Amino acid sequence: MPDRAAIDSVYATLARHLGLIAQLHQIDSLTGRSLLEYWGGGYEIIYKDKDGKYRYLDDYTMVFWAADLDNPRADLQPLGLVRHERQSDLSLLYVYENERFDVFICQDITEDETKELELKWSEISFNSGIFVNNVLAHRDGRVVNLLNWIDRHEDGYTGSISTEIREDRRLEIRIRSGLDKKIIDMVRRSGSA
Repeated sequence: MPDRAAIDSVYATLARHLGLIAQLHQIDSLTGRSLLEYWGGGYEIIYKDKDGKYRYLDDYTMVFWAADLDNPRADLQPLGLVRHERQSDLSLLYVYENERFDVFICQDITEDETKELELKWSEISFNSGIFVNNVLAHRDGRVVNLLNWIDRHEDGYTGSISTEIREDRRLEIRIRSGLDKKIIDMVRRSGSA
């Protein structure tokens, strides 16, 4: 049986780093600054697990939300999703934004050999074990706050959202009932509302 305290401490550390990465991605989306200055665009996490081994965090999804504080009853829908996954020493980024779906495959800079990877639509998913939810709170067209929370998907619990790519290759996003209230309450507790 795994040591729950060790797992929780690793999870807490990863959650803090994922929160930072989520905010950097949100700033990238809003300003493009890091891309324009030639240093941003993708972020990876390497961590030391409970056995002392270094590992990539090889599978997580970021969900970007916007909370309109001028209209707190507005229907909340994700602005975008980014899933980071490692396969065959390649980084795969599945990106869904503005009803557009893209896949980016990145090879490590130090790799000299070309790698092949086969992707099938039926196997692509935004579901992963860890979901990083990033909320952009805005009022009068201005950003008031960036908030985030980490959501673990485990057996028997699908988390705040789940996704499925339908046969027509369109992304279906299912949002847990009451999530909109949870997001608005979180924004209010932060002092942003």
